[in-house]
Amino acid sequence: MGARLLIKMAWRNLWRQRRRTLITLFAMAAGLAFSIPTYGLMMGLRAQMIDGITGMHLGNIQVHEKKYPEERQMRQMLPAASLKEKILETPGVIACAPRAYSGGMVSAEKKFTVRLVGKPLDAISKIPVTHGRAPDRSKPCDALIDDETARKFKIRSGSMVVLTPMPPEGACEKIFVSGVFSQASVKSPTVFMATPSVQRILATPAKGKSQTTDDDDDDIDNLKKLDDKSPTTTIQVSTQLPGPDSGEYALLKLYSHPVGIIAVQPKDEAQVSTMSKGIIKGRYLSDAFKLEKSARGVVAQILIGEKLAHILRVTTGDIIGMDMGTVHNYALDRMFRVAGIFRTGLADFDRGVVYIHIGNAWDENLMGLVIGKEKTPAVHEFAIRTKKGGNNRAIASRIESQLPPQAMVRTWQQIEPSMANILNTQEAMTGLILAIILLIASFGTMNTMLMAVMERIKEFGVLKSIGMKPSWVGILIMTETFFLALTASITGGLLGVGIQSVLVTKGIDLSFIMPDGFSFQGVIIDPVWRATMTPRGLLIPVVLLFCISLLAAVWPAVRAARIKPVEAFRNQG
Repeated sequence: MGARLLIKMAWRNLWRQRRRTLITLFAMAAGLAFSIPTYGLMMGLRAQMIDGITGMHLGNIQVHEKKYPEERQMRQMLPAASLKEKILETPGVIACAPRAYSGGMVSAEKKFTVRLVGKPLDAISKIPVTHGRAPDRSKPCDALIDDETARKFKIRSGSMVVLTPMPPEGACEKIFVSGVFSQASVKSPTVFMATPSVQRILATPAKGKSQTTDDDDDDIDNLKKLDDKSPTTTIQVSTQLPGPDSGEYALLKLYSHPVGIIAVQPKDEAQVSTMSKGIIKGRYLSDAFKLEKSARGVVAQILIGEKLAHILRVTTGDIIGMDMGTVHNYALDRMFRVAGIFRTGLADFDRGVVYIHIGNAWDENLMGLVIGKEKTPAVHEFAIRTKKGGNNRAIASRIESQLPPQAMVRTWQQIEPSMANILNTQEAMTGLILAIILLIASFGTMNTMLMAVMERIKEFGVLKSIGMKPSWVGILIMTETFFLALTASITGGLLGVGIQSVLVTKGIDLSFIMPDGFSFQGVIIDPVWRATMTPRGLLIPVVLLFCISLLAAVWPAVRAARIKPVEAFRNQG
């Protein structure tokens, strides 16, 4: 029997029971139409997670000094310019960002004016406090502060504020807040202290009488005579006039927080990470390293997170101080002006990481990341962006072959193996879900083919009696199934691609549940869930449909092939 005749018979047999074929076709096409956008959505989520992992900070590939990832020592560094040039020459690399790391403490101070009010301690102890306790008699610098000022400047019981300018000698230089009281009892920012303490703070120096003595007046014989012309010394004796019981005075509140410091080349960093797009206030770092002079000394630029800005009570344009670790094995400090405030959505990152220009790292008077007598600028890390869809492992191998032995090259999958395993598991689970969906649809295929076999037993008996081999009978059933799957693939594929194209452009908006998206393993997922359309996303569901449908048709085909002509003629169907 010719293949052409077999194909012709299979196509005609398929449409002999048009209604049943259409119902089965609809079930298979619907399963495929549902599977294609489902796979696209899951791959879209996977792509978004990879972009989140590599885009926010990690990059596709990283280069370090071999011991640096484990030991994180400041002196474990690599030359910046020469290695960066070699990395950028590697095929598949589109950007390379040098970075230096350190740790430190940022601090900011806020100046505000209060009214210092002196009261007897017995009277102060009767003031109801909302937090903390009344001032201790043994601690003259204890004070109560109103709750509105405490809330505004983040002052709690146990906090310390500094008096500015420095009070007279013997007065409290710092005030220790023992408790907070309700502002309803006062009209302006107020601090209650013991009366003597306030009087000493507000005291004003006054000059007393001049007293003249000889240079050596401890001997009675050396007392000054009327005609004595010996040299004398005039001492100006000063006293302090007691201050009033109340008055205005300026206070300083110091805010500080430990941070991780990332020194970057702004232009290169913007090509590798999405940090420049996360600025919600102010602007990104200037590409050129500049130090401005101010009344508080030399000032550089800094980017801080939204939560850190809230902790420090600062905004763009404010100056903060930062002590940082250096290669000198001791901390040095520099003043920084807040150029911009960023938001990543990761609370720990927005609270505990700052960005500065890499010029600060190469400054010998600060971090001092230079190598040798030539003072070659050095870095701790190169973050690399590769072409989309590129083979990171192959690119990493090419980079490694061009770098010195002390350099270690790793892909993001090697740096974050747990995330790579999660994504691989997710892809496998997606394939399993699609297989289950299409398996359910394939039961219709098996049912249709079985019914076709049962209805055509006499027909198969005639075909066998005139010489058709059993194998050809089985192939006939499989060919009919193939045409059924092919038709379902065309119709279901077109419908699935149409649905997927909408999900690619508009997506599924979940902002009503998660306005700011959600975080998974430190990766921020956008609240609008969009699909990704790729040839693979269409091919995998179609191949699964064909495989499952043909497998479902094996039993009916075997059954048809085993029909004996004599028994077929006896069949009353």
